[in-house]
Amino acid sequence: MYRVLLPIDREDRRARAQVDAILELPETESDEANEGGGVHVDVLHVREADGTDAEWAAGGFADTYESELEETAGERLMDTLEPVRHSLESAGLECEIHVAEGEPATTVLEAAAEFDSDLVVIGVRTRSPLGKVLFGSVAQAVILDSDQPVMAVPSDSDAA
Repeated sequence: MYRVLLPIDREDRRARAQVDAILELPETESDEANEGGGVHVDVLHVREADGTDAEWAAGGFADTYESELEETAGERLMDTLEPVRHSLESAGLECEIHVAEGEPATTVLEAAAEFDSDLVVIGVRTRSPLGKVLFGSVAQAVILDSDQPVMAVPSDSDAA
């Protein structure tokens, strides 16, 4: 079985471009894949630890406000995850959704090793050189540090 790790964020266009790239892989077009034995996609979303616990402890958040924030974030995430799942399953690919918390690049690399992924398909966005220096890049860290092959996919708006 060919395993693909698909780390996604909340950007719908980037997720669609990543799914399209997976659907164009030669492994997804084989008879073996169409019989359900060929390709498995692990969809991964990593939530960064955002410090709301520390803010709450300092009196910055009420329990209900923190709960509402988490609920809204979960709804937004599902708005991205469901179309991804639907597209992959409609193409006859097995897919499994994983949500983790931690530093995104490190968590993606750990997941790729844990799932024994054959390929990581990561979305990239255009950033200025200064933006890369100031804010870093999850995609860049994954590309540079991965032991698995990485396919970098620009979103439709970045490719145009």
